[in-house]
Order: sequence, then C-alpha cells, then structure tokens
Amino acid sequence: MKLCESINEQLNMSEADEPKVSGKAKYNITFETWTPEDIEHGDTDDKGFEDEDVKIEDFDDLESVVKDMNQLEDGNWSNGRMKAKDLMKGNGWWSGKYDEDNSTGAVTNRGYHFEKLSEEEAEYILKNVK
Repeated sequence: MKLCESINEQLNMSEADEPKVSGKAKYNITFETWTPEDIEHGDTDDKGFEDEDVKIEDFDDLESVVKDMNQLEDGNWSNGRMKAKDLMKGNGWWSGKYDEDNSTGAVTNRGYHFEKLSEEEAEYILKNVK
C-alpha cells in the first residue's frame, strides 16, 4: 500500500470523493455588521462586499471555501434546505455569524454567494458544509 493511499484511508477520503472542478465557478463574500442600535432600527448601513468574483480553479480552492463556510457560527442556507440545482443557479447563499465585538455588542455576519457551479461542485458543497 502506498503512503498516500494510507493517509487517504486514515482521513476517510479518496480521489473519488473529490469532485471534478470546472474552473468556471466563482463566489462573492458579503458582510453585514449589526450594532444593538441597528437592530433596534431594523437596518444597518455597514454592509457590502468583502471579496468579489473569487474563482474556484481547483479542488484546493473548493475545499478552502468549504472550510471557511464551516467557520461561521450558526451557519444556514438562505432558503432552508438548499438543493444542488438551486445552488448551481445562484439561488440562495450560506450565511452565519463571523465575528462579535464584545465591547460594542456589534455582530458581523458573512454570506457566501456562488455562481456557475457545476453539479459536482454544488453537491460537494452541500455535502460538506455543516
């Protein structure tokens, strides 16, 4: 048995688990920061794009964005239970709490919005984002 096969077995991974990455997919990361005053008024002006048109060129890029998405506290899909076909069309996003400033009470949320995902890429994201 080759060393890399042994490592993959230990990690419970195989090359078959890695989706073929099209190189066409990209995503945007948005943010919203809510202070207690913003919540009271029902709106915040502190929002926008943190990163735009980030390309997913290979499996490492795909795996990296999934890891980032899993770092969000209380993460969830915008439309409840996301389906691959909706994610492929860019309908819906993953969002959750990214940061909290205990001194001010401000909470920053992040959202991940995808475009041009293949079915394999969308299925991988849905399977691995918890």
